[in-house]
Amino acid sequence: MLSMQDFYAWNASAVIRNKVAKPDYVSANTAPTAQFIANALNANDAVEAYLLYSNGKVAHYVTIKGIRFDTDTGKGTATFVDPLGGQPTPVDITGFSAGNLNTNYSGGASIRAVYVEAPVPECSTMLMMAGGLFLISICVKMATSA
Repeated sequence: MLSMQDFYAWNASAVIRNKVAKPDYVSANTAPTAQFIANALNANDAVEAYLLYSNGKVAHYVTIKGIRFDTDTGKGTATFVDPLGGQPTPVDITGFSAGNLNTNYSGGASIRAVYVEAPVPECSTMLMMAGGLFLISICVKMATSA
């Protein structure tokens, strides 16, 4: 299952035209919140964030592995894993701009969209598990009949 909060309205972009209607799990035109991210991480879901850098021209995705946020000060910390480097990187959440969480990542980037993916086993994983259970049942049957 995928859920998301996205700053951009579904089907509202002049550049990107979605070919399907907005799914119910998309909270479109809603800036991602620290609470949404924390809830997803607490549920052991994978959290991917779409960042827009302060120059406004470059965008990038990172995985968020942790977040601490003070709603009174609007500041906090997060841990990003960039697919280009693969290492956890601590970043500061420096405040809000247009409702988006701003960070000091790579000279400044705001979190514009958050995609949450619940871990679902792949078919090959399920087949391996079924095969393993089958072999265990054969071993138990052989041990009890001997």
